[in-house]
Amino acid sequence: MVADKGYYSNAEVSQCVERGITPYMQKADTSANTKQGLFGKSKFSYDAAKDVYVCPAGQELTHRFNTDEKGRQLRYYRASDCKSCALKQQCTRNQANRTITREADEGLMKAMAARVAAHPEKMRLRKQLCEHPFGRSSGGLATIIFW
Repeated sequence: MVADKGYYSNAEVSQCVERGITPYMQKADTSANTKQGLFGKSKFSYDAAKDVYVCPAGQELTHRFNTDEKGRQLRYYRASDCKSCALKQQCTRNQANRTITREADEGLMKAMAARVAAHPEKMRLRKQLCEHPFGRSSGGLATIIFW
């Protein structure tokens, strides 16, 4: 299944995988940090064996707590010594330390990103498909046809 960035969500991708559907969706960069010219989450690497993120300066962000926000299970990771870091101005405006969140199904999202990167032709094909709805009214009822 190929879809545009507007459908990108962990919940939707998880449901596809559970039903045996292989999804291909690119992630829109909605990071406030990236928009401000700071390091986005993509600049950090995740070490699953240690359950830590590693920042561009090589410091570890350790797991601090879990929470449920708007139906999403999130894990929070925080650095411990950003104040003395030479890259702090490029990383965070937080007075203390950088924080990163990780969703429960983030591994599925990483796998999908790898699929999309390995098959860019699928996203090019997606851009060629017409999906605009055409409606026509018949007796007050609208008929919508998707191409």
